[in-house]
Amino acid sequence: MGFGKDMKGRASHDAMLRVQDSEIRLLDTIHHFVLTRAENDRKYAAGLGKLLAAAIKADSSEFKETCSVFKAWDVILKETENLSRNLRSNSEHLTHSTAEVLAQLIAEKKAARRKYLEERERLDTDFARVQEEMVRNKIDYARAVDRLSQDKAKYLELQGKGKSGPKLDEAKSKFFRSAVRLHKLHNEYVTSVHQAREHQTMLRDTALPAVLDSHQDCQEALVHKTKFVLEDYLQHTDTCKEDFQSIVHNISEAVQSVRPGAEYSTTFIEVHKSTLPSPAEFNFEERLLDDYKGSLKAGALEANDLTIEALHEKLSKLMEEVEDINTRMTRTSSDQQKASLDVNKLSAQLTESPTIDNINNYLEKRRESESYTQSLLEMEGNIHRLEKLAALLKQPIDQLGSEPAPLASDLKDIMNGSDGSDGQSPTGLPPISPSSASSTLSQQKDHNFMKSLSKINPFKKVVRSSSSHSGGLNLSTSGATDDDGDSTISNDNNSPLGEESGSHPDMRHKTSGSYERSELNVTTSNGPENRMSMLKMREQGQLVDMDASEAKNRIADEGWFHGVLPREEVQRLLTTDGDYLVRESKNKKTNETQFVLSVFWQGHRHFIIQFGSDRGWHFEGQAYPTIQELVKRQFDSRMPVTTKSGAILKRPILREWELLNDDIELKMKIGTGNFGEVYKGVYQKSLEVAVKTCKDTLTEDQKIKFLQEGRILKQYKHPNIVRYIGIAAQKQPVMIVMEFIPKGALLSFLKVSGSSQTMKQLTQMCVDASSGMEYLEGRGCIHRDLAARNCLVGENNVIKISDFGMSREEAEYTVSTGMKQIPVKWTAPEALNYGKYTSLCDVWSFGVLMWEIFSCGKSPYAGMTNSRAREWIEEGNRLDSPPNTPDQVYKLMRRCWEYHDEDRPHFTSINKTLTAYVRRLEKLDPAAGKT
Repeated sequence: MGFGKDMKGRASHDAMLRVQDSEIRLLDTIHHFVLTRAENDRKYAAGLGKLLAAAIKADSSEFKETCSVFKAWDVILKETENLSRNLRSNSEHLTHSTAEVLAQLIAEKKAARRKYLEERERLDTDFARVQEEMVRNKIDYARAVDRLSQDKAKYLELQGKGKSGPKLDEAKSKFFRSAVRLHKLHNEYVTSVHQAREHQTMLRDTALPAVLDSHQDCQEALVHKTKFVLEDYLQHTDTCKEDFQSIVHNISEAVQSVRPGAEYSTTFIEVHKSTLPSPAEFNFEERLLDDYKGSLKAGALEANDLTIEALHEKLSKLMEEVEDINTRMTRTSSDQQKASLDVNKLSAQLTESPTIDNINNYLEKRRESESYTQSLLEMEGNIHRLEKLAALLKQPIDQLGSEPAPLASDLKDIMNGSDGSDGQSPTGLPPISPSSASSTLSQQKDHNFMKSLSKINPFKKVVRSSSSHSGGLNLSTSGATDDDGDSTISNDNNSPLGEESGSHPDMRHKTSGSYERSELNVTTSNGPENRMSMLKMREQGQLVDMDASEAKNRIADEGWFHGVLPREEVQRLLTTDGDYLVRESKNKKTNETQFVLSVFWQGHRHFIIQFGSDRGWHFEGQAYPTIQELVKRQFDSRMPVTTKSGAILKRPILREWELLNDDIELKMKIGTGNFGEVYKGVYQKSLEVAVKTCKDTLTEDQKIKFLQEGRILKQYKHPNIVRYIGIAAQKQPVMIVMEFIPKGALLSFLKVSGSSQTMKQLTQMCVDASSGMEYLEGRGCIHRDLAARNCLVGENNVIKISDFGMSREEAEYTVSTGMKQIPVKWTAPEALNYGKYTSLCDVWSFGVLMWEIFSCGKSPYAGMTNSRAREWIEEGNRLDSPPNTPDQVYKLMRRCWEYHDEDRPHFTSINKTLTAYVRRLEKLDPAAGKT
């Protein structure tokens, strides 16, 4: 079988042309594929190189020789470098060798097709010429036969009438000439018939088969070359080759050499082993008693009427603690045994099926078992420690036996009145008896201690009275300072600090584990003069109560007050230790407004600013009448916000949003956006504006996206981009304020007035949109939702780009989550297929926008679902040209819809092309530009 024998017919000829065209298109696709693959491999190799550089920079070579994990990682890095080198080498070969051979092959394929067509046309032309000559001779022969018959008849007629003379001679001459001509044409006609017959035989049996066989041989030679190209591609993309297998084998060996059970027990311990320093000695300082005369002895417990009650209480607590630990040990031991059994089961299961879930379960259960073991050992140590302390306490108690505790020798003289007194207790105290001496003196000592402490501690705590403790006060620490709760120290009612006693029901408490926590009553020595209480300040008119809204109005002018900014947005702004701002928040349980100080200090921390009606705004220290004063004092003093957090205010972060909500008056609803309603409004009672609002019910992530549109708009100033005025975020609702465009959305304008626009006006709309997009592309902004619905029509029908809710300020942006909100019919294939967005995706969308403009607002891909439209585009189809659309404009649309993004024009080129076309239209008669 061959072309010369079996492919002579016209249908075979057409099939050969079609297969050659398909082969050329296939080779073009392969050429593009090889170049793209080479480029991606090159980028992959470059990415691996960057990863290697970062990994090597962060790598620690100290433990390579002692820890197998470090050794394995070192092998992985080296083999990854080999992988990167191989990929880079293969990529260069594909680019400079394989692709060049492919380009040459495509040229040869086109030349072979052209040659075949030329040869086939030559044969057909020659045969047609022979046939035409035969037909021509046939016609001439037929005419000669008719002419001879006519001339013969005329001659015989004249002869039959007996006429003679010139007429008969003339008739005879014509008859003779006709006979001669007929005989000549007869031979020519016979010859041409034979020639046509022989030429056809030669064509069918010799010439055409020779051309077809020659063409088949040429095509098969090119197929051989194509196979070489594909083999070359395979060779330089095959990751199963020996060099790649060697990389994987080396990494596998290194990983398998890791022995978890022996990771540290061999070389590492041998190299880095050390012992603890000698234990510290803790001895009673005997010299402290050098000037003391009494019964107290260095290092020995004293059991007398002043201490016996405390010794009994201490011993009782120790024994309770030992009993509690024993109970917990029993429970923990049981849990540890269960966990140990689970570990053994999971270990066996892991051997049979080493899946990641089994590994995670094994590690989790092993950690749990080890945690129980550690807890048991610690509890055993604590029991041993507590038992020794109990034995120490029990010894003097046992020595007393059933005897009453003796009086303290220090007080015998006082009790006997030998010092000249009447034997009574000091003024204001009840008489001392063995049963009351301990508690009374203890209270007096505590009172004296607290008085002396208040003199030296600038951050002393304020005491509070409590009805549950008669004759004493509670001294409570701040809940925001310590997660362990409040500590309490007793005092007597005579304390001068009792002015600030009383409970505070309005204090808001957060649960443990949060940095947004309440603060209890505290004061400092550097507050109002003589530590004047807030209650007294209020009585003197120095402090005025404010509710949350009044407080917010007072701080609205402060640059560091950010209003209702979401917590995630706040954390974006705070990046360096000491950065801080104040924001408004809601109590999730009570929906009550509260103010939060957000600080970056070794991480993000958030402190609720506490307010007490009789004190003011405060953290742990002095309270102040206003939040501004509190923040200023905290900033100026450089003291920690709370002792536990250690957070210090160093740098206020000023808000990005400059408008006040109260300056904006919403007039009427004009639309609905992705995040809330859109209103026509008035700013500062004079300027008409468009206002986008953010629903209070949105998630934090949606609120961040809403604010992102404002951040993007703020940077851009261009006549073809809607003008940004500002953002108001002091309170709900958060608002983005933009210039008001009276004519509204371009899509609505086109549906109503599109048919009345001239060709120049429609093209100018495209020029305006391309100018705005050229500006955005130059600043690395990807719009991602370019369509007629998101463009506005300004004065003189100037088009302005709007709606940046989906925009990204990146050269390339990749979406990995769901794509439910993507406008499929306006989105480029690579974005739909791979989630990859670039400015060239906006170019695709711009092509659809142009189609909308020239179709006067019709829907693209009408009648198709989103999924069908995707399939239709993938099949190579594109939107038809709208009626009356200039060819040059439609060609530009088609360029915007090139499947491969690198084949699409950039907005600079688009704008130049459209501008040039508008200038051409301006030179034409206005009537010629009508639609």
